[in-house]
Amino acid sequence: MVDGTPNSVSLDKELLAEKKLKLVNRPAVKSIQSEDGDIVDCVDLYKQPAFDHPLLKNHTIQMRPDDEISGERDEGVKARVPSQAWQRSGSCPDGTIPILRIQKHHLLNAASMEDYGRKPWHGMTERQIRTSSLSLDAGIEGLHAYGVLMASGFSYIGAKASINIWNPHVGGDDEFTTAQIWLRNGPYNSSDSIEAGWIVDPSLYGDRRTRFFVYWTAMLLLLLAALLFSSQMVDGTPNSVSLDKELLAEKKLKLVNRPAVKSIQSEDGDIVDCVDLYKQPAFDHPLLKNHTIQMRPDDEISGERDEGVKARVPSQAWQRSGSCPDGTIPILRIQKHHLLNAASMEDYGRKPWHGMTERQIRTSSLSLDAGIEGLHAYGVLMASGFSYIGAKASINIWNPHVGGDDEFTTAQIWLRNGPYNSSDSIEAGWIVDPSLYGDRRTRFFVYWTTDSGRTTGCFNLLCAGFVQTNPHVALGAAFASTSQRDGRQYGIPLNMWLDSDNEKWWLMFGDDDVAVGYWPSSLFAGPRRAATLALFGGDVYSPRMHEKPHTTTAMGSGDFASYHWGTACWISKPRIKDYSGEYKYPYPFGTLSTQTDCYSAENYAEILWTEPLFYFGGPGRNYPYCE
Repeated sequence: MVDGTPNSVSLDKELLAEKKLKLVNRPAVKSIQSEDGDIVDCVDLYKQPAFDHPLLKNHTIQMRPDDEISGERDEGVKARVPSQAWQRSGSCPDGTIPILRIQKHHLLNAASMEDYGRKPWHGMTERQIRTSSLSLDAGIEGLHAYGVLMASGFSYIGAKASINIWNPHVGGDDEFTTAQIWLRNGPYNSSDSIEAGWIVDPSLYGDRRTRFFVYWTAMLLLLLAALLFSSQMVDGTPNSVSLDKELLAEKKLKLVNRPAVKSIQSEDGDIVDCVDLYKQPAFDHPLLKNHTIQMRPDDEISGERDEGVKARVPSQAWQRSGSCPDGTIPILRIQKHHLLNAASMEDYGRKPWHGMTERQIRTSSLSLDAGIEGLHAYGVLMASGFSYIGAKASINIWNPHVGGDDEFTTAQIWLRNGPYNSSDSIEAGWIVDPSLYGDRRTRFFVYWTTDSGRTTGCFNLLCAGFVQTNPHVALGAAFASTSQRDGRQYGIPLNMWLDSDNEKWWLMFGDDDVAVGYWPSSLFAGPRRAATLALFGGDVYSPRMHEKPHTTTAMGSGDFASYHWGTACWISKPRIKDYSGEYKYPYPFGTLSTQTDCYSAENYAEILWTEPLFYFGGPGRNYPYCE
């Protein structure tokens, strides 16, 4: 199980491995089971992988070089040339070559099934090397360490040596060590290279034995292959990875998308499926197998309307193209490009997990130890110190810049309970997330987790959990309008509150507090009865959050809180609900910005002694303060 649904990822990975094995392993004339567990296939000489390369389609094999090889033997060093273990168990017939069979465990244990057989790529760094007899600018591969003898300054048409063979320790399964010869040509960051030697590589072979290897790369050739034969070639072999990824995407689509009673093609490219209310993903959760849907809360919602802020509630773009019939709910269809462009197909629909950091927050009225998610930046208004059974506010809607496809930005409400590094959380607001949606439009979202996002939870209906009841609002769908600087302002009133009699956390939307759906309290350990932390504000996630240069992904409107109305993003009428049943201004409260040079947070009232608006946001990178 993952997120309370069957672990389809593991099944998909098995299927992907089996499909890839059929593509990479060639039909064998004879197979040899080695005593060390390897299997060597004797493959027809003319059916080896080389001839899948478009430049070698009509290639004629040359069995041996024409020229005699000249050069002295290594008479001075007494070292034996070892045999290969498989040779003790048999030999290949004439007209065939021995090819190590890739087995399923090789792929399943590999650091990356997609890039299996390739070196991990972490860029190249130019390094100036100066010695008494040598001066060159060489390329150092990222995350590699070298101990080498180098020659440079002339044109080389050969290199040879005897290499001492050992079996050194390799610490991690995603690490390797080699002893080898390289011949390289070209600029440091885009060079051709042919290499040979020995290697210990658990990720490639699934063990720590010392093995003979060759390797090649040709950046320009690979680029041409990608452009001219994009569906065919990677590293000179058929691009089975792309085919496999397509198959994995298709398989996953069948699992996540539900049969539709009706489908609506939105003008913005989205497709919304009207799915039978009782066939929504929530009921895949084992705790909800016999769940009876409650269409609306029993209790009346109390609390004042937000009369002081002039902001319209926008429609969702898909609503212009149709509506869902009674007895169905609108579910945003996951399309193949969503999965293929996602940062991770396996974790699609979940927040990236980079741990939690405990942070002590001390203000004049608030003292707490809160959990800050790794690689996130916050600008929030917080309330802690009591038990909260509801939180509501109106959130200003913008369409901020998102720098990288693997980053996102939100404006939202959180309700949390539990230890900082393993808390329950329910969340709702708007988001711009290219990795999840394949675009940079502003969209409505909900989210939940029971362990700070480590292994549980997801956005919207991408796992079993949230029960949707509303036929008019689609989770994940884009808003038709967003706010403009010094122009029309848009906002969404949201309300999350606990129906304690029926043990449901309801989500209400819009000026009329229309029920969207609910999280059953049985999902959670902590907030069955109450939350202990309420937050209102913005969140930016970026893998480059703590690097230089800083991410350019913006929070809120992209302007700092100090720009105030019409330019900065705001939250109005933030309220918490306690056991009195009344909605109140958060207390004790405090404001927090975790990166004050990049994003800010401020409570500000235009008129003295009136309730402030909470402003938050910022551009991210801005010189010279946030670099």
